[in-house]
Amino acid sequence: MLREAGIILREDNNSRAAPSITATCIVCFDEFSLSDVSMECGHCFCNECWTEYFYASLDTGKKQIRCMGEKCWAICDEAMVQHLLGRKYPEAAQRFERFLLESYLENNETVKWCPSVPHCGHAICVGAGERYCEVECPCGVSLCFNCGEQPHSPCPCAMWKLWEVKCNGESENVNWILANTKNCPKCFKPIEKNGGCNLVTCECGQHLCWLCGGATGFKHTYTSIEGHSCNRFVGEEKKKVDNAKRQLHRYTHYYDHFKIHGDSFKAEQEKLGPAIEERVKQLESDHGRLLFRDADWLTDAHRSLLRSRQVLPRSYVFAYCMFDGKGRRRRTCP
Repeated sequence: MLREAGIILREDNNSRAAPSITATCIVCFDEFSLSDVSMECGHCFCNECWTEYFYASLDTGKKQIRCMGEKCWAICDEAMVQHLLGRKYPEAAQRFERFLLESYLENNETVKWCPSVPHCGHAICVGAGERYCEVECPCGVSLCFNCGEQPHSPCPCAMWKLWEVKCNGESENVNWILANTKNCPKCFKPIEKNGGCNLVTCECGQHLCWLCGGATGFKHTYTSIEGHSCNRFVGEEKKKVDNAKRQLHRYTHYYDHFKIHGDSFKAEQEKLGPAIEERVKQLESDHGRLLFRDADWLTDAHRSLLRSRQVLPRSYVFAYCMFDGKGRRRRTCP
């Protein structure tokens, strides 16, 4: 199992070849001392061939370089790779070190790169039981460590993702069309009514009753249409329209509050933040550096205010997804 994973355990770690023993490299056919370079698997090649092999492997994007011996799956010693590359290709050695770091981060569930653009170069580490938490990078970027998105408490990751899909998708457009338009009985295109009586004329020339959607003639008064007995929406069709209106109204209510509080957060971050910084500098200038810490309450209060402003709009997302409008809990976001 260890051999298949590329891990080779040598039985005798002291069995190094004597410096006087030489061999012929089967790649370039030059003679070299066996004490120079040999991997844990026992395969020996000259330093020059090892170096070029490591350099070529890096160009292909390999992060774990295996021995170049035939059918050998042993992973080359990282220190040896860096040592040989550093002597001839210092930049490649630095790139290999970067690859090792990236490989570590990719395979470690408690460490992630900061998603800042341009990248700040920082990685964020949390404890083993703290994956589902919100973190802040030294560069100032905050994120949910689990999903990598912006902080979204009190909403779980799945709920926040569903809300984003709903806001960016077509579901509410469909609800609006159902609630505010009728389909022409002739060309079937949606028609919007913005006032007037119940007789509506489609672009194709067809007249219809706005209340029931049925085709009619043109003669009419404000309250009735000649020769038309209005059979208003009944049954499932009326329920569909009524439900679409309720869903649209409910979504609009929560989305409006979500956006209002989100805009308040942006305004306070952009305007109040610089004003507080200027005030702190003024206090420092007026009272001396010894009293500078006395102004920390201003920045701490502003930071707490911003955190509250961030949580408040997301609480409307939580309420919208958790309850159906009648006080009953639902399992998933609609």
